[in-house]
Amino acid sequence: MASFIWTMSKDVSEFRFEYGKNFNDVRDSLGVPKVEDNWITHESSATYRLWAHPGRSLNTIDPIHFGKRSLLEDNKIVTEIDWFHYETDDSLAFRVVYNYHFEDRIWNCEFIKYRKEKFPPSESWQLTLAQADSTINKWGLSR
Repeated sequence: MASFIWTMSKDVSEFRFEYGKNFNDVRDSLGVPKVEDNWITHESSATYRLWAHPGRSLNTIDPIHFGKRSLLEDNKIVTEIDWFHYETDDSLAFRVVYNYHFEDRIWNCEFIKYRKEKFPPSESWQLTLAQADSTINKWGLSR
């Protein structure tokens, strides 16, 4: 029963959340990745919300827009972080992380290289927005 109540309250809060899918037009106008149509809220509080596809786990090696975290202050959106993920058939995985700051309209981007079954990541470095876009475009994705 508790699970049913949690699911219902999650659906209601998704509907009322000001920066959900209904905010995608604003995201699109700023070039910020959208909340995907099939995504659901996996975690939320007064200061953040995390979206991803319903399974939330990586179940493909194909390139994917993996998830989004919206950070809030005083019920106002401050930052969004998006993860784009790609795995090779061997032991490598890669992630491009976009971090957009709404107030000053600044992007911070990072490229992370993982060796499968190893944590922390093997390498990471900062990217320009153009480099991040170029990388995910090569994977067949776009912001």
